[in-house]
Amino acid sequence: LGLTDISLAMKVVLKNIKNLTNKNSPILICGPVGSGKKTAANIIHKLSSRSHEEIVQLNVRVFGQSEKEIFRLTNGRGTYYLQNIEDLPSILRSKVLELLNSPVEGPRLFLGTSLSLEAFKERDPEIFKLIGENILTIPPLSQRREDIEPIIQQFIGKYSSIHNSKGT
Repeated sequence: LGLTDISLAMKVVLKNIKNLTNKNSPILICGPVGSGKKTAANIIHKLSSRSHEEIVQLNVRVFGQSEKEIFRLTNGRGTYYLQNIEDLPSILRSKVLELLNSPVEGPRLFLGTSLSLEAFKERDPEIFKLIGENILTIPPLSQRREDIEPIIQQFIGKYSSIHNSKGT
């Protein structure tokens, strides 16, 4: 699926991913930089009933605040993975709150943060409350050292096949 499941910690993460897959609710994905938040969002999307729809990944640190981009987010369907949600610009935050509060089914939101769950709750209690129990926490590699070698092998396999397919 893209995430290693050697460590007990990641087996728990993958079980939680499967539990979140069929919910159509927004999900908060917490984990340090490089822990696999984006991969987890992609897996949840691929296994969900919305897998036929587009998944759009936006890093809110570099997300332009043009009306066109915000309009696309609030008037579409599909799934959106908003990285670095802790740095959400105020204009986009109001749109995210609008979507989280809306009784009408719209786009599905995955909100990624490198803050700990406790730190995010303290930073944005309103969004935290609206997410409810739909939270996925991915532990750092320092707590799952047995996953490091399989991750390295995945990268080697991926990039060697890319390199070989280019004929170089």
